[in-house]
Amino acid sequence: MNSRTAVMIPDAVSVPFVGPDGVLVALDDAEVAFRVIGPAGIRIVGSTSDLSVVDDGQRLTVAVSLVKLTTGIPLRDAHMREHYLQVARFPSARLTVARAELKFPDFNGAEGTATGIMTIHGQSREVTFHYSAVRGGAWMHVSAEAEIDMTDYGVVVPPYLGMTVRPGVALRVSFSVLES
Repeated sequence: MNSRTAVMIPDAVSVPFVGPDGVLVALDDAEVAFRVIGPAGIRIVGSTSDLSVVDDGQRLTVAVSLVKLTTGIPLRDAHMREHYLQVARFPSARLTVARAELKFPDFNGAEGTATGIMTIHGQSREVTFHYSAVRGGAWMHVSAEAEIDMTDYGVVVPPYLGMTVRPGVALRVSFSVLES
């Protein structure tokens, strides 16, 4: 295997990583979550673990499949996927970041704010996010947070009980990788 070979693990992260320690193999702990606020302060939270990371040496691309995104209510999930996210046409969301934007951790960890290009619903926009990465021996844990406005990506704001949720969406992602 060369240093750019992806290692696929079912229901986990695929991470080809170019680094001094070689290829990283994903651990089965990926989590992607979103939160929107609805009428009367109702919080709608959804999540998936279907995430992949690709490193081409210049850019990292984190892709999230929206097909298995769930909120815990099957009818709401179906509406979200079919009517709003339109996953048949736009099955994934992606964040692409130049490697130069990121600080990679030593054993003390690293954190920062970076800018990348987020693509959702076929629309691409610049987004700023905060991230942290912690190294622990042969593994590294990465987490990041961002806020987006779904209307910037052409997603119609869903109504709830005759009123709409706020267009702001809080995003959170975390995953771990293990050096092979």
